[in-house]
Amino acid sequence: MDTANTENFIEDPAERIRQRADATLTRRLQDPQRLSPGSLVRVLFPVIEKHLAAGLTLEDIAAALRDDGFAIKRTHLVRHLGIIRAENGLPPLQRGVKAALQPQGAKKNADGPHPEVQPAAPAPALAQPQTRPTPPASPRPAMPAAPSSPAPFPEIPRGELTHTERSELAKKWLASQFGDRHPTQVKPDELTPAAQEWLEKLWDRPAPVNPKTGQPYAFKRFTPDGRLTYDEPWWPPEAVSMENSKSGYHPVHDAATRETLKRYGLRLIATSERLMEIRDKNGRYCVGGFGQDDAACLIRSVREVAQGIEERRKNGIHY
Repeated sequence: MDTANTENFIEDPAERIRQRADATLTRRLQDPQRLSPGSLVRVLFPVIEKHLAAGLTLEDIAAALRDDGFAIKRTHLVRHLGIIRAENGLPPLQRGVKAALQPQGAKKNADGPHPEVQPAAPAPALAQPQTRPTPPASPRPAMPAAPSSPAPFPEIPRGELTHTERSELAKKWLASQFGDRHPTQVKPDELTPAAQEWLEKLWDRPAPVNPKTGQPYAFKRFTPDGRLTYDEPWWPPEAVSMENSKSGYHPVHDAATRETLKRYGLRLIATSERLMEIRDKNGRYCVGGFGQDDAACLIRSVREVAQGIEERRKNGIHY
């Protein structure tokens, strides 16, 4: 008996599985249409960072990528760039109006002597006899900034969590990150994108997107129970975001239809003052041309689109 062939027979199955998986993932990588936004940002991270440094904005980068067939939006860039930057120890992207003001203060302190800041120089000297010289050394604008090494995020238990359980997890992490401060005292620019991502996942509520601009609403404040709130207009409970509409939303009174829209990431888009259409989470057209006041047609269309997605999944087509 040929022992060499026997050894190859024993070792080859595992290697064949690895080669097959490698070939599958390579094919997926070669087809950007089938990559999720998170994977696209990871693959394109060096290129995106290069053009950000060159002066392009996230809106311009997202628009250029979409024009070239990449299914990606500015909100995807904000979220996944923040996660990747945190993993690599890079400074977080600033979000919201207040966050945009912080680099200006930091730059002003780093520019060296300045007539306006010269009188503040004696302050550290007065604090020198104290045993803790660190607080005077830190400029006041940097006090609300998030710590350089944030506390690790607690693992979110699987299954449906109650409001109390979510609140306890949120307040526990906030206490480990910001000490004895009440959740309502934590400011928007103190959260890194990774922290906001974790809190959105904990509360099962991502940052809502302004349908008129395509950008997420800025984080406004924490509630006493540690829940994120955003600077967004009030919507009724049955409201679903609808792009290009004056109000920004469309009333969907059927709870099952609202849940289906959320589960599959389907988007409602107003094509005129009276008509609307449905697109999938990748921006592909699904169905349209029906009236905004035709609730029965909307329910039926959403159900048929969901059935089509499940049918494609059964046939091995990624969604």
